Amino acid sequence: MQEAAFSPNARALELLSRDLIGRQAGDRLPTVAQYQERLGIGSGTVQARLRLLASIGAIRLEAHGHRGTVLVERDLSKLWSLSRLGSVRGVLPLPESLEPVTLAAILRQQFEALKVPLELLYLHGSDRRIGMVRDGEAHFAVTSQPAAATATEIDADHWSTLEFGPETYHRQDAMIVLLRPHLSTDDRIATIGFDAQSHDHTQVTLAEFPTDLGYRYVDHPHGRLPGLLAEGLLDAAVWHRAALAIPLSAVGINVRPLHRPEAIALARATGET
Repeated sequence: MQEAAFSPNARALELLSRDLIGRQAGDRLPTVAQYQERLGIGSGTVQARLRLLASIGAIRLEAHGHRGTVLVERDLSKLWSLSRLGSVRGVLPLPESLEPVTLAAILRQQFEALKVPLELLYLHGSDRRIGMVRDGEAHFAVTSQPAAATATEIDADHWSTLEFGPETYHRQDAMIVLLRPHLSTDDRIATIGFDAQSHDHTQVTLAEFPTDLGYRYVDHPHGRLPGLLAEGLLDAAVWHRAALAIPLSAVGINVRPLHRPEAIALARATGET
């Protein structure tokens, strides 16, 4: 017999399921009194709902005397369903290059294996993606490791981060420099395009083209930079390799690798998710 979703017993089941989702096998559970205080539900209800969760295979518990009750196993899919949390919402970079597309496929595969519903959104700019998590509009955001560290350093205690490792955000050679047509060296570079919405793009651009060398910087979305270079409105721009309908060479844009060690080191660091 199903309980109405708004009944106190159903609410207790939701709250306990949500608590148990955040625990790992081997964790000692709070005492009944602690659950009663934290969740605002009666001690008898706590005991009854834990027994119910165990009976349907959502959890397996063991009593360890003075050590209390230990969580031996949990079935995340069952707990998630009972928690009524809905889909997990993640926000990723725009799928302009191979890396976010690949990461999205891996995330979907992993969540399907867990039987936890996943909703993925795509948004340009790490600060904007992190802002969605901060504002409660998403559960997690994918950014480079440096962007995450910068955005969360003020209130780091309120964030949890998971590092995926080198070259998971982009490949080591993904960041290059584009030069306008008929410009094959840096000798006549004056105007630099950069995307102020992107933490990584801004930092790598300033490392490759330092402010003390007298460059003029113009803010444009990353996706518009090749077109502006082709029109001669910019002299150079750092570019994250992406699939384009027209090859860069077809419009005369020249490509070179990053030159300055500071920029190369930053690009390597921003390749880590």
